[in-house]
Amino acid sequence: PSTSIPRALDAAPRARRPRSGDRLPRMAPVMEDQGLERTVDLARYPLASRTFRERCRLELDHEGALVLPGFMLAPAVNDALSQSLAREGDAFFCTKSHNVFLLSPDPDLHGEHPRNREVSSSKGILADDQIDPRSPLRALYDSPLFREFLRSVTGANGALHPYADSLASVNVHVQRAGQELGWHFDNSSFAATVMLRRASVGGLFQYCPGTDRDAADERGGMEAVARGLDGDA
Repeated sequence: PSTSIPRALDAAPRARRPRSGDRLPRMAPVMEDQGLERTVDLARYPLASRTFRERCRLELDHEGALVLPGFMLAPAVNDALSQSLAREGDAFFCTKSHNVFLLSPDPDLHGEHPRNREVSSSKGILADDQIDPRSPLRALYDSPLFREFLRSVTGANGALHPYADSLASVNVHVQRAGQELGWHFDNSSFAATVMLRRASVGGLFQYCPGTDRDAADERGGMEAVARGLDGDA
């Protein structure tokens, strides 16, 4: 298991807003990092260390993604996985065609322009209110230490806050055989993704470093997007 923080054109899970099933009682946010030592390998990844944070920031800036193998402890991963599998039947599944910008097609551009090229995404989502209140994923999300680590590494301006959308805070992304998540720019400035179980076949997590949604309208940026769609990135 690993956690990754991508900041690029990627094929990573995103927070969605599905219609959820039965609501689970939501625990109050954890104000102290109680339980984080049972969730994260803090000996290997000292989140409070300024030196470690700076090393992570430099890697993220250089590579476009930060991968931390074994970030979550094995018992925590097993707990999160078993809890998620117990609710897998309640996941919201959908298949949708979209462009990488998640915008409507532009009729003023030709069909092969990256803005108008369609890709397919097919996946399932367990929304926040379907996540077990005891889940290690929630302990991680509610941790002030982890939140400050993310703020420091990503260079976010100001403090990070929980999602205003109560369904999007913690999501579990479910993909079955033959499903995929198409190329897209995330709507958020960064995403933190934890892999709970490797795919037996496929399941590649890919991203294109050096791509920026805000600069994609520039010639070089749009060419980079086209190369990603063509598999040349």
